[in-house]
Amino acid sequence: MRYIFLFLFLSIISACDSDTIQINKSGAPALWKVRLDTPHESSETQNSLYLFGTVHLLPEGAAWSTPALEKAIDASDILVVETLGLEDTANISEIFLQMAQDEQTPAILSRLTGKDKIALDQLIDQQNLSENILSSMETWAATLAIANSLTDELGLKRSLGVETILSKHFKDREIQGLETAASQFAVFDNLSEIQQRAMLQSVVQDAHKSEEAFLRLLNAWLDGDIDNLLSDSGIMALPIVRKGLLDDRNKKWAIKLNKILTQEGKKQYFVAVGAAHLVGEKGVPKLLEKAGYRLERIQ
Repeated sequence: MRYIFLFLFLSIISACDSDTIQINKSGAPALWKVRLDTPHESSETQNSLYLFGTVHLLPEGAAWSTPALEKAIDASDILVVETLGLEDTANISEIFLQMAQDEQTPAILSRLTGKDKIALDQLIDQQNLSENILSSMETWAATLAIANSLTDELGLKRSLGVETILSKHFKDREIQGLETAASQFAVFDNLSEIQQRAMLQSVVQDAHKSEEAFLRLLNAWLDGDIDNLLSDSGIMALPIVRKGLLDDRNKKWAIKLNKILTQEGKKQYFVAVGAAHLVGEKGVPKLLEKAGYRLERIQ
């Protein structure tokens, strides 16, 4: 499950509408209610929020709506997602290409060695990717392009993704974003070349395990099993990479959510972020709890 973290929290990757994976399973992904840890009378005048972990791309047949979730959505005034404007694919593509091609780069096959180089060459051919285009990209961007082709092969659909469905529910209500598309890409762009090549290597090595790995992840998400939503192998085993992709962003988001919860008013927010951000001691729920907030696991 080395590159599956991309599906969990990178909400910019797109997917085609093929039908490779079909799963007929209903579930109840993790959902929390977050409030200031104050006496009941005082808390009634404060903002509060629901915190929901998402998978941005889903296959047919993954049913995740529940009565508890529908009640939370109906009760909320404002939806908060990772990134706004993802429906503007032309703008997202322009941002991606500007950041992906702002440095001179060596041939893509020269960035790996030995068996990994051979496997990369085979993968490029199997996925019908352009070696020249990949060579024109920085390593992080080429890696995302390859991972995206594997996502397409699985038949995962943005139209079925959690944020897409939630946005429809909130079409007549306010929607806010925690990050911009550029800031999400910058997380990868700021990795060193060594770290970027380690990410490329992990994607190449696990390319043929993608369906099995994603199904394990999807089942864990549907079951609300947050302990099994993120692997410590591959690229996520590198502390500095995990720090940049998850831990640092979690801290920034916890600060923003703190501002939401402490500002004047009595609004109910529904916060939906990639499920990987809810895992462990450095996940958003634990950070809010350590900051003095009261978290109630609803499902």
